[in-house]
Amino acid sequence: MSLNIFCDPSGGTQSQSVRNDPYSGLDSGTIFGNCSAVFGGRPLSTPTNINCADLSAIIMGDCNVIDTFAADPPGMYNTIGNGCKNVVAGLFTTIDNGENNCANGYWLFMGGGLNNCIWSALGPNNSSVVVGGASNFITDDGVSCPATYSFIGGGIENQIFAPNSYIGGGYSNLVAPGNFGLNTIAAGCENRIGSLARLFLAQ
Repeated sequence: MSLNIFCDPSGGTQSQSVRNDPYSGLDSGTIFGNCSAVFGGRPLSTPTNINCADLSAIIMGDCNVIDTFAADPPGMYNTIGNGCKNVVAGLFTTIDNGENNCANGYWLFMGGGLNNCIWSALGPNNSSVVVGGASNFITDDGVSCPATYSFIGGGIENQIFAPNSYIGGGYSNLVAPGNFGLNTIAAGCENRIGSLARLFLAQ
């Protein structure tokens, strides 16, 4: 197990530190962020874990990345617990485990799973959660408001495009863009809440 904690006393963010595994001599991770850490990872000729954000940590796993926003404020206080090919960017955001998951925004949590993503084209997604499952998405259509404060418990291919929405689990459930939020799908298969569904229910 490798261990690398890097802190630039000048407070700069352009410094770099690479930990060489004492047994193989290969790099196990690269740190660009200030006061950040890479605690473990399989040493390869190409560094497996890359931490670019300040005050952030990658605990274990392979090919995980903590990135930083190009805009102000930069990413910081982020964590990847384990897994592989996971990407985090934002503030106070965590991916605990899993493979090929992404979380981009503020105060996000992803427990694990495969190919899950929390992301927004309209600015950072705030305070959303995907607990697990596969190919679940909390995002937006690039036109409507971001799907902030939303939750997917698990399941496969569930998607939320509206704020303040909930999908407990199931398969291929959808909360469509263009509605006001406050939507709930407890579970099941191929349930849909469209942009006009709340108006029809009110009638």
